Amino acid sequence: MLRPEWWREKQRDGTPAAEFIGFLTGLVRKAKRAREIHIVLDNLSAHKTPAVEQFLVEHPKVRFHFTPTYSSWLYQVRRSVSRWIFSKRKAERMR
Repeated sequence: MLRPEWWREKQRDGTPAAEFIGFLTGLVRKAKRAREIHIVLDNLSAHKTPAVEQFLVEHPKVRFHFTPTYSSWLYQVRRSVSRWIFSKRKAERMR
């Protein structure tokens, strides 16, 4: 599993779509041995640009799954899972 901080440490500049492609490129590089990479996304327009679609053609093991429109309850689930992962890692460091 990748550290969630690895992308935040990178310098970001450019359009949201260019940043997203940079993120995807780094993710593919870090997950070289993965047979498939599944990414759950919201419906941000930067996730659906022609450049992103071209990236998907060039990297067939990357698969996008979009959340339904108006699914704010998923944000609550995401926050809960993030808190659980954070508290688990914090507990492991204290051992």
